[in-house]
Amino acid sequence: DQAWIPTGAGTALYIRPILEGLGVTRSSSAKLVVMCCPVGKYLTSGALKLYANPAHSRVAPNGAGAFKMGCNYASTIAINAEAAEHGCAQSLWLWGEEQWITEAGTSNVFFLWRDDNGDLELVTPPTSGGLILPGVTRDSILTLVKEWAEFEITQRFPTMKEVQEAAAEGRILEFFCSGTASVVTPCDRIVYAEQPTNNVVIDIPEQLSFQPIYKRILETITGIQYGRIDRP
Repeated sequence: DQAWIPTGAGTALYIRPILEGLGVTRSSSAKLVVMCCPVGKYLTSGALKLYANPAHSRVAPNGAGAFKMGCNYASTIAINAEAAEHGCAQSLWLWGEEQWITEAGTSNVFFLWRDDNGDLELVTPPTSGGLILPGVTRDSILTLVKEWAEFEITQRFPTMKEVQEAAAEGRILEFFCSGTASVVTPCDRIVYAEQPTNNVVIDIPEQLSFQPIYKRILETITGIQYGRIDRP
């Protein structure tokens, strides 16, 4: 079966363990299945466009949102179809009256912007409270940028109001997502359903004055994965 394992750049053998049980209460037994399949590049259409509608939430606090459970994904199918109607590839998930930004699709999110003092800050939602998945790629990114020590790193929930203001003032330098399959993917537009009958388009153009951090992160992580870069 070795011939099934791809070797080209951006390809991989995707391994997905699945634990399944059946019962009207907690199952007393379960079956472990490990699915393997060759995959190509996960996303090929460039920067993502995301649909944010505060009427929809992926999960609730202190629930199962921090786990890879099927119940977290079944409810997103219809909402992602709604996102596609607005020209977006995925949903940007919000929570609560403050409209905290939690995840994008099935990915963790990062904003690199200048704060109110003009200092560079990388903001990503925290894993506390169970609203987001504690992604392995997310953890790898935080490890790398802490070592680079080039900007402040803050783990908190950014709000849609903050993002709107920062985008209007040109303070957002990068907005990107991370995950096992895509590693790192930039996002350049949010279609925000601020009111039921009113969508606001928030564009986040790529800054051309410096090499984007997301590209540097991508090159570093994939370099480690393919053995081009040593890592202790």
